[in-house]
Amino acid sequence: MKINDAIDIMIRLNKPVFSIYDIAKIIGKSTAYTSLILSKNNRVERIEKGKYAVKDTDIYRIASNIVFPSYISLQAGLQFYGLIDQNILKFSVVSLKRHRQITIREKFRIEFLSISKNRFFGYVNKDGVYIASIEKLFLDCLYFNQPDFETLIESLRVAIDEKLLDLDMLKIYALKMKSPVIINKLGFILEKNEVNMDSLLKYRYKNYVKINGFGRTGKDEKWRVIYDR
Repeated sequence: MKINDAIDIMIRLNKPVFSIYDIAKIIGKSTAYTSLILSKNNRVERIEKGKYAVKDTDIYRIASNIVFPSYISLQAGLQFYGLIDQNILKFSVVSLKRHRQITIREKFRIEFLSISKNRFFGYVNKDGVYIASIEKLFLDCLYFNQPDFETLIESLRVAIDEKLLDLDMLKIYALKMKSPVIINKLGFILEKNEVNMDSLLKYRYKNYVKINGFGRTGKDEKWRVIYDR
């Protein structure tokens, strides 16, 4: 079988990122030979050692298919859902495995953030892009402290105004994260958007939690949050 036929099979299988081993198995050649002919094929682009993608594939699809299982979250997730209006050059991918950061197309950085298995949930497949649901997206942002809280609060306001956020599911996911610190932060940013989450008060962390990037300094006694610029 010819190399282009193998690439066509990857496309039909909806597998935008594939390894030289995948192609070698299909064409019945050695991995060394397969690596050589892939490097010369103008239909694909090299993602990292041993992995290629069909050329011009959407960056979101590539980023979320390098490591399995994984999904896109944080700032790139906010942009995907139209909650922020920024040009994204860094794509944060949440996975169970550690993986080095890579750069593709000379400008896009893909970082991999590992998370425990019990917190690896709440993602969906949207046309081949594995991405956090909006509810899990905000919790990931709180967990990894990205982006700054001012941006996060504004993004949350957009999600609420456009009725994109399921508050009941957000509460369920928040408790499933089993992190009292996240509860403090979540209750705080929800109340900044005039959403009452008093039902979560009993799950708060007992001590004060500090957050940065809020735009001003102060303290919220109800949610035990100290915030700073």
